[in-house]
Amino acid sequence: PKPPVPGGKKIVVIDDTEMLLIFVEDALATADPTLQIVTAFTGSEGVRRAEVMIPDLVLLDYSLPDLRGDQVCERLLQNDATSRIPVVMMSDHVPEMMDTAQKYRNVVATIAKPFLSEALVTVVRQTLAKGPLPVAPPSVPAPARQGNGKKPAKKNGASTAAEVAEKPRV
Repeated sequence: PKPPVPGGKKIVVIDDTEMLLIFVEDALATADPTLQIVTAFTGSEGVRRAEVMIPDLVLLDYSLPDLRGDQVCERLLQNDATSRIPVVMMSDHVPEMMDTAQKYRNVVATIAKPFLSEALVTVVRQTLAKGPLPVAPPSVPAPARQGNGKKPAKKNGASTAAEVAEKPRV
């Protein structure tokens, strides 16, 4: 394989299926040889690679051997260095993937498996063109987040800062 061209966009692909990793890497490298693509088989490994590489995009499977995709999204958001990295979730667990996309601001697009290479390339190009996520607005002191990942209940119909900051999903 040719070495990546310096200055190309960086992508971390997190999936536990080796054939899918090969397919994604090949499709993206063929479409844009300047891309710097790193793969990970587990959520923990993917988070570590994202912390070191600070990629322009994370492609993330929902179902991984150690963490679910929503847990990976949460970990990326908790770290200032990775909180602005857009995530494209790819999974055949469509209901769970769509639920995660609604709950986490870093999930900017989803793609259901199986998918064609053209569809993947299109969503990756569109996401990379938009750049990093906007800085999250300073949060109003809120109750500690519950362990179930749900938003705290509203009091008197008031919106929480996170609800105000939500943007439409692609």
